[in-house]
Amino acid sequence: MTEYLDYKRAKGKRSIRQDEQISEKLKCGVGAETPVTEITAQRIAQYDRDRVTQMSRLGRLVTSSTVNLELAILRHMLRLAEEWG
Repeated sequence: MTEYLDYKRAKGKRSIRQDEQISEKLKCGVGAETPVTEITAQRIAQYDRDRVTQMSRLGRLVTSSTVNLELAILRHMLRLAEEWG
């Protein structure tokens, strides 16, 4: 995740702060020390199921669109990890 965020900062992404916040959610949900090779479809599906039952900072359930955004960032991280070897 650190490499991904550094890469996005270097490319000048304007919403890097949002990506940092989402990365923290992903670390909690997937596991901060989880190797990329252990992030399976089953683990991602479990994250999805768990996340939609959690409360947002506004005291409401997290919406599916929020979870989809988080998963899109995870997907991009995984694609870059594969590309970078």
